[in-house]
Amino acid sequence: MSALTDRLERDLREIAAGADPSPSAWNSVMAQLRDVGESEVALVIAPAPERWKRPVMIAVAAAAFVVITASAVALFTADRDATTDPSDTPPSTAIDVGPTIPPTIPPFVGIWVSTDTDGSSQTMQIVSPGGGDYEFFYRDAFATACSGAPATMIGIGRLETDGRLVFAQPELTCDDGTTPGLGPPPQVELANFILELNTATDEFVDPFGMVWRRADPNDEAVAGSGDAVTPFASATSGGMWPQSTLAEVRAAQELADDSDPAATWQLHATSAADGAPWGAEIFARFIREGLGWEEFVSGSSFSGYVGDEGTYEGILFIRCAPGQTNPLSDLYADAPPEIRGCAPTIDELTYETVSFAVTQPERRGPSGIWVVQRWKLLQTKAVPGSLWGILYPDNYGEFLVEQVVPPSDADVTALLQAFLQARVNGEGAEQYLLREPEGSWAEDREVPLLYATTSGAPYVRSEIQRVKGPVWPNGLMEYKVQLFAQDETLVEQYLHVVRHDGQLRLVYGYIFDNLPTTENGISVPVPYSLLAGGVTFAVAPPLDPQVNGATYKGFDSGRYGRVMIAADPRPGDAQDCEEVPTPADAEALARLITADSNFETTTTVPVRIAGLDGLQMDVTFRTGDNYCYYLWAPDQIPVDDSGLFRMRLYLVDYPGESAQVLTIAIIAPETDFERLLEEATPIMESLEFNID
Repeated sequence: MSALTDRLERDLREIAAGADPSPSAWNSVMAQLRDVGESEVALVIAPAPERWKRPVMIAVAAAAFVVITASAVALFTADRDATTDPSDTPPSTAIDVGPTIPPTIPPFVGIWVSTDTDGSSQTMQIVSPGGGDYEFFYRDAFATACSGAPATMIGIGRLETDGRLVFAQPELTCDDGTTPGLGPPPQVELANFILELNTATDEFVDPFGMVWRRADPNDEAVAGSGDAVTPFASATSGGMWPQSTLAEVRAAQELADDSDPAATWQLHATSAADGAPWGAEIFARFIREGLGWEEFVSGSSFSGYVGDEGTYEGILFIRCAPGQTNPLSDLYADAPPEIRGCAPTIDELTYETVSFAVTQPERRGPSGIWVVQRWKLLQTKAVPGSLWGILYPDNYGEFLVEQVVPPSDADVTALLQAFLQARVNGEGAEQYLLREPEGSWAEDREVPLLYATTSGAPYVRSEIQRVKGPVWPNGLMEYKVQLFAQDETLVEQYLHVVRHDGQLRLVYGYIFDNLPTTENGISVPVPYSLLAGGVTFAVAPPLDPQVNGATYKGFDSGRYGRVMIAADPRPGDAQDCEEVPTPADAEALARLITADSNFETTTTVPVRIAGLDGLQMDVTFRTGDNYCYYLWAPDQIPVDDSGLFRMRLYLVDYPGESAQVLTIAIIAPETDFERLLEEATPIMESLEFNID
């Protein structure tokens, strides 16, 4: 008679103890039964999870067990085709139950406390949700990595031995929302976080040398807190589901290939090899079985993005209060019906939110099964760090979904009328505009033609038109305003109305579907500068300036090209990129580019740009070939089947101290190059060098 494996015994004892095991625990047990043979059986009655609404009996043996419900019998042995007549099974109340298996506490499970070197209290709860996984939730009352603010760390791990627990990639966050000193999660310094247990003393040591002891529920927390030690909430994150290993994934993929319903539910009919999993059953199954939510709504409209190797990350779902409707339903008349019918569960504005990363580990496309790679119940509300974050709260799976009470039509009209009247009056309009928050990565976008037209003609009257909104969940509203000048010039602009810090304000400059400002129907150029104001130029939307650091500005014309103005874009630090000295002048940089095997170049010709001598050359390359010159890489721009790009490149010897060579690159697919050259002409003509 073979002995139970440690993992099978642990899972069975968990079930016998009356726990509510995760689906991965049940799958783990079922998978191990394939190799089980007949032996003596002892029956143990175990209460089923509440969602099953029926008792479950588990017959446990050295190498076999039977799961019996009140209405059906499922027998699992080494022979997967064996059958059992349910009528042969007596009712659960008539079964002579043998000796039960006493529950045991797996190693490490429990609440632990320690004192940090700075004297602050540290508390950790470790749980074992099943399937061989361990989860920990760590709190530090005074975290040096968070400049003294409390910190939280979570992780999912596995036992290497009974005394060694390894967490592959814990994530550390600061409770005040700031970024830890180790950087945002996942932090490479925390990878393979190991806990070493001394079973004799019932203490373990973490990678930082801290000794942790098991907490007494009546014990006072160690110095620095004063609060009694209380258990944390249940685990709020996890790893792979419903399979827990790649071996289990391969087995499930084989079942799906054989059209076995036990695994075909993990398929999703996508139209391409990398098709998005929107609507896949994997989400609903996990939410119902793993989280126990009765009603929920897909959050794919709020977030979700493609990560590495086809993983879809940051996919949000929100929990709906059963039998209720959204209290703001009437105010969001244009919201989808499922949103209008979804009542928040935390408070009247905030939803419980779960974030998923899902992938197809074995095979991509319609025939590959989907698995949850990781999941997390989100805990914090977003604190926008820019106007973009206020307007478009696409939180990439990091924050709770929170709806906003939209402003009334009367309040919005009053705000817009006051703003426009100030423009007619010639002063005071700035007070109604919302500026970028202090420390924002973005630059404030000035409203052009604020008090007069390009020719200086003042405004005499205005009109207002709502374009869209309120948009759920942040109540965003977009308006078009028209200003009529004394000389009959018409200026049209688009503005957003948002509520921020309890006040209504206007935001200019973040428009996708329309030109933000036109004068008699023509897009109005916006001035920009770089190199501390040493270079200025003007750009008319839809060319959209993007700021990246302090050395260059890039321009994306939408789908087919861009203009990049940069100071000396030498090769980056990518692998296999040759380190080269800073080019002494434009001719030296031209020689360096010509020598690059990824480029086909024309002969340089002299050119005069904004009063300075420079060089002009044309460069041809294929997408991905110029990665070392990362500022020119067109990775995010669609290309035709040839993948061929052309670049008109200008090199100017810049006499300022902050750069030696200024480059202006006009980049587009071969088929669209001439069009972009024409669009870029006004930018080139607007260039000015302001050198003392």
